[in-house]
Amino acid sequence: MSLKCTALTMAAMLVASSSSFAQESQPTLDCIFPMSQTQSYICSSPYLRLLSVTVEKETQLLLAKNPMRATLRAEHYAFVKSLVAYRSELKPHHALPERLQKVRVATLETEAVMTARPTRREIEEKCQQPPTPFMETALMQCKVTSVSSVGPRLIAQYQRWAGPVDNDPALGPMTAVILYAQVSQAPSDEANQYQVVGWAAADDADLGAPTMVEGDKRTFVTLPRTSRGSSSSTTDVVLMGETPSGQWREINVSDWFQELQRRLPRGLQAKSAFSLDLLGMRGSTDLARETDANCCPSGGSAEATFLLREDTLTIDSLVLRRPQPQNSPPRSIAPGKRN
Repeated sequence: MSLKCTALTMAAMLVASSSSFAQESQPTLDCIFPMSQTQSYICSSPYLRLLSVTVEKETQLLLAKNPMRATLRAEHYAFVKSLVAYRSELKPHHALPERLQKVRVATLETEAVMTARPTRREIEEKCQQPPTPFMETALMQCKVTSVSSVGPRLIAQYQRWAGPVDNDPALGPMTAVILYAQVSQAPSDEANQYQVVGWAAADDADLGAPTMVEGDKRTFVTLPRTSRGSSSSTTDVVLMGETPSGQWREINVSDWFQELQRRLPRGLQAKSAFSLDLLGMRGSTDLARETDANCCPSGGSAEATFLLREDTLTIDSLVLRRPQPQNSPPRSIAPGKRN
């Protein structure tokens, strides 16, 4: 058996996509063909190799307990990519122990959040901090701004996090939305117990009100998150609940967009503010030419149908609708083909 230092390989993660694109995009630590000095250094040290194995195992434990698996996976990939970069600024003998500590703290905080059963009254009065690594809240104070119904047995808690001093330029306000599912039936609504099933946080984006759609024994809740600026992009958090199990998990709704970018004809790029029809498993976005301003894409549109593989949307079919003479049919691109 070939010896490979695959401690940080994420292919076995519960949320890993089975699509070839998702597998190709996973950063790995390969000791047979190391691509950087950092990789060679880690692989040459039994201590660092064992440490990286431990980081991987602890990350798997965190994924098994935390419903926000797509966000966790992306955050961990970013760490691995930075660690094994050709000219990495991270020092493995510092970065790996710090990473291990961070994952362990996140696991403990996840367990505390996911086992808590606050009542409706407690949710209205007290903030529930989402587990790390999503929020850095040292010296920050939280205020519950409102609590509202999202759908049957689902409520959302809206939070505002800020520093101890108003308008501190180094510690800007942050907002968060926590989604709760009802897990008990009490005589009064205020006494009903709830469990956290997901969340979204932002310090450089706008969070909208959660929306819910139901069908085919599935419930999708979208927590809208739109970045600010002239070229605003959508980074929505999407949660899926299944009937009758009642289990919730985050759905990766961004990998398909990266795959779309790879399959577009040269000279075109997709605008990142895309729209999704989760029940119909469809999505669309405008296309821009390289010379277009951010505000005014002129390259037509792309329409895709999806398959849900584990927790990831993948493209099943793709149609490009380009500006063209009247009565011309739209162009269809076969899976995996690029013109």
